[in-house]
Amino acid sequence: RTAPGQLVQPSRMPEVRLAELKRDRNMYDPFYNQKRPRIGGKLFPRELFVVPTVPGGAQRYRGRPADVASGMDWILISVDCTFGKGVGRDRVAIEAWGVRAADRFLLDLFAQQMNILETITEIVNMRARINSWAPRKLRVVILEKAAYGEPVRDVMAPRISQIQLYPVGQRDKYARAQVTETHYRSGNIWLPLPDVCPWLAGGGTGANGKEIADWATLHERFTGEPGGEDDEIDAESQAMIYINDEDAKRPPESALDRAKRMAEITGG
Repeated sequence: RTAPGQLVQPSRMPEVRLAELKRDRNMYDPFYNQKRPRIGGKLFPRELFVVPTVPGGAQRYRGRPADVASGMDWILISVDCTFGKGVGRDRVAIEAWGVRAADRFLLDLFAQQMNILETITEIVNMRARINSWAPRKLRVVILEKAAYGEPVRDVMAPRISQIQLYPVGQRDKYARAQVTETHYRSGNIWLPLPDVCPWLAGGGTGANGKEIADWATLHERFTGEPGGEDDEIDAESQAMIYINDEDAKRPPESALDRAKRMAEITGG
């Protein structure tokens, strides 16, 4: 080829045929462009998040996160950092996840376009909330190494020993989200009820200038493609992968212990 976009063999692949292929992104991206297919809402269908809950989907815990936090084995804060404000810029997502045996509980969430100083302030605020709810349960604050986590770590590390960079490896957004999807379908992810935690209902302005969707819609729209409203899902997946790494270090839970723990959580 001598120019970008020039066809290599127009006799075998004319422009009309190429245009037809490009209209089917699920065919064109993986087979002709070495990209993952655009899956739409197939990874996180809305049925995973219905209330009342169903088997093979997100579970819901009763009460406020502040009341549930003290029953966790340990807690982490996961941060996905991308600084900047305005249309087209991503949000910073800060999430607190509690861990109790194999289950993961979303305890707190803050997502907004912020600069580095605002991000540090909100991390400190969430850390203070978690420590007031469950003293000595917060184990770590993890920042994605591939994003803007390093300058945040450099500023905060002299004062907060719990903060660390976490390399998520070579997995892309979609591959990381598959880890999260597995835990949703296993019934291991517990969310607060929307009427208890209004921040699950969305609101505010997203990177595309539109209102931020609710938790279920954010997941339903996820494709793993650049420019998506996926900051909360990135922070969530980072937390799930970190917890998996920690789970590998502990002995497996017996069926009886799990049944007792589920009864305590659900009040059954």
